[in-house]
Amino acid sequence: MKNAANLLGLVRLPKVISGMVGQTCRFASISRGDRPPFRKLLLAIILPVLVAGCSKKQSHVFSSLKDTGTSAQLKQFIAEKKSQAYAATDKPFPEFDQFIAAAEKGDWLTVSNRLGPLLRGASAGRLSGPRSAVVREVWGALEAFGAGDEKYSAIFGNDIIKSIPPGSIYFGGTDPGRFVVTAMQKSQVEGDPFFTLTQNALADPTYLDYLQSMYGSKIYVPTHDDLQNCFRDYTTDAEQRSQRHKLKPGEQITHDASGHIQPQMRNILQLGLSGRLMRHRITQTGIHPQKKKGS
Repeated sequence: MKNAANLLGLVRLPKVISGMVGQTCRFASISRGDRPPFRKLLLAIILPVLVAGCSKKQSHVFSSLKDTGTSAQLKQFIAEKKSQAYAATDKPFPEFDQFIAAAEKGDWLTVSNRLGPLLRGASAGRLSGPRSAVVREVWGALEAFGAGDEKYSAIFGNDIIKSIPPGSIYFGGTDPGRFVVTAMQKSQVEGDPFFTLTQNALADPTYLDYLQSMYGSKIYVPTHDDLQNCFRDYTTDAEQRSQRHKLKPGEQITHDASGHIQPQMRNILQLGLSGRLMRHRITQTGIHPQKKKGS
């Protein structure tokens, strides 16, 4: 019985160690003032080793993937995104070059750390629309497999892809719904086997430019004029609803010095504009969503 108990202890040991590593990784993220004093000494002794283990898991995405097909697909996706970005503009941007170089190595931590500065560069107009979208898509793909779980990320993406008829237009509203599917389909740039975009960014003119460069010759993509018309319609509708006290939760509007309406809450504004752009696209293409039986 003693030997059996020892054997059971050895079987459980990896899980115990894994749990300790996980707890230490989470503990490392707690601010110093909140850490219990007796843990500080333990943390100082084992943190260097354990943090190295945590970082290694996240840093080398390709080498950590068990499925070679998933690894090959991600590498192909990043190569395609790189070609797309450099074809859009030859304007030098060293920070973007470093981001892509890290992505090609599967260096998730560097990709993650460089995301914020690059997005600030996009906001300042130093990063083109296509490159800005590429940064988000490459980061999102590596995040799913670097910080997420390989098995379930792959199942999630592949099952969605298999369920969509070729030639469809797929709207990925959430980060995984957009980024994992974008990375795992045969070619997002070519719309193979379907066209992938996110409705959440349709109110962004730079994203419309990005879609136009990819799909403009194949499907209808809203134009800047469409966006302005939808913005005008939305603000008119929002002002009327405001007068009737019918604004949606979180939706706010103010007026500038000239009396023009100024919608607040960017997310609410994007949702309103995206819905109008979607209806406009359906009107232009004549494509209507199929109703389920019984609906």
